Amino acid sequence: MTLGKQCSRVLIRSLIPRKTNGMKIRVGIFLVCLGILSTNEVYSQDRIGNTIGENVHIELRPGLNIPSALGNNFLSEAYTTKLGFVLDSRAYLQRERFYLGLQLHYFRADVVKGSLVGNFDRTDVTHISVTGGVPIVSPGKRLGLEIGLGFGYVIYENKKDGINFHDDGFSAHMNLSADYRFNSFLGVHVGVQYTRDFLSVQTAPELESFFNNAAVLNIFTGLVFYIDK
Repeated sequence: MTLGKQCSRVLIRSLIPRKTNGMKIRVGIFLVCLGILSTNEVYSQDRIGNTIGENVHIELRPGLNIPSALGNNFLSEAYTTKLGFVLDSRAYLQRERFYLGLQLHYFRADVVKGSLVGNFDRTDVTHISVTGGVPIVSPGKRLGLEIGLGFGYVIYENKKDGINFHDDGFSAHMNLSADYRFNSFLGVHVGVQYTRDFLSVQTAPELESFFNNAAVLNIFTGLVFYIDK
């Protein structure tokens, strides 16, 4: 029987009224046991917190993105894509068996065929996604390799001479990424990501597949900041 359980029993007994002159003794026992139980509770919470901390590994991954539009759709036919950026945050859990995170992904696309998409000059494309994945090689080692996927929100902001309007929708992606760790704090990463956007553009039924879908192949590279708990 643990010390905490023994003190719990003594504590309960000390609260039961008895026909005896040992009230002061019982009060003393009550205070001592209460202190031991409080200490034991704090120790248990610290032990749980330390266990969780030992199992959490956090990475911040800012980087540059080279996007290439794929397929037969408005993005590939009417735009040229420009250099963008990506910001990934990942928390590796359960002794680095998997990760969960968030991704912010942005790039610009300039209109080259206005007759297909409308009278504007450029579009800013922004993705915000919830991500998850599985390490192939543990990120706690010098070399990390992961596969992952994500789901989120995408917005296409169309702009010309201060006039803005947008289309938005649902986005999904799959990726493969690798990182090399220089030390306990800093590393570099590279990756490739296939992104599919599903928009809600109001158009003629025969044009829906052209305007409501876009596919992008992204190549990422950048830094990794490791935050080990």
